[in-house]
Amino acid sequence: MLWCFDKKAPLGFGLMPESDFLIMVRMVDTITPEVIVHGQYMNYRYRFLNGIKQIRKKASKQGLFYKQMEFNSTQYISYQNQGILPIWRIEFKLKRRKVSYNMRFELIEWNGNWYVSGSPELLRL
Repeated sequence: MLWCFDKKAPLGFGLMPESDFLIMVRMVDTITPEVIVHGQYMNYRYRFLNGIKQIRKKASKQGLFYKQMEFNSTQYISYQNQGILPIWRIEFKLKRRKVSYNMRFELIEWNGNWYVSGSPELLRL
């Protein structure tokens, strides 16, 4: 969670490398040209980085700082999607004073590592 709110943290933390993305896509699709797969990776990268930027922007607008927020790491909601690779949707609650927020993202497991899939979201409850 720290890399979402800390402006000094690198934006690409949790981003799948392009080489792994290519191997993962080739498991299910062997016909698509490499140029199109590269475009799909660029789209994935853009959605991921844009999601992190939006979270940081929303957090700074609403005065959310990592040190001021209450976070219980043992209480979260997770769902496992069925498919070729295990994808987990994780939701956990953040609280600052009396205002609650819901942090939501999806993780995909590939070669023993967990990568963020799609764009993370920060929702005010």
